[in-house]
Amino acid sequence: MGILKCKGFVDSSGQLNVNVHSPLQPGDVDVDVVLIVQPDNTNDSRSYDFSDLIGKLSWSGDALSAQKQLRHEWT
Repeated sequence: MGILKCKGFVDSSGQLNVNVHSPLQPGDVDVDVVLIVQPDNTNDSRSYDFSDLIGKLSWSGDALSAQKQLRHEWT
């Protein structure tokens, strides 16, 4: 048993084309195919712009002591 990883191409008719060289001995084999669809990087319109959520915290306390205080609340 072995795992072979390769890239394939689906043409306009829906035919999956894969060319794989394997280290297996000649003979019958069972083949399982797992399809992982690669995202189309040409269309980035689905990404959300989070720039309106960016903010700045004005705080003059000691961050380490505040963190320790929060931790001690749970013990």
